Amino acid sequence: DIRSDVAAILGLAPDALDADTDLIAQGLDSLRMMRLAGGWRKRGIDIDFARLAAAPTLDAWTTLICSSQTAAPASIS
Repeated sequence: DIRSDVAAILGLAPDALDADTDLIAQGLDSLRMMRLAGGWRKRGIDIDFARLAAAPTLDAWTTLICSSQTAAPASIS
């Protein structure tokens, strides 16, 4: 779950994250973004830091991750 992964790395509750709010403005830094990308790649998701950094919102990341998966789509909620 993308929302849960991001919330956990930020130390927030998943419902505290708005799907279209800039995650960098909510405290996500480049190191944490790289950790998220690495964790998702370990799960077989074709994603990298540059694509995440280009559009740092849950909505954008869900689109990126869902388009890179061949299995069941990821969700933000």
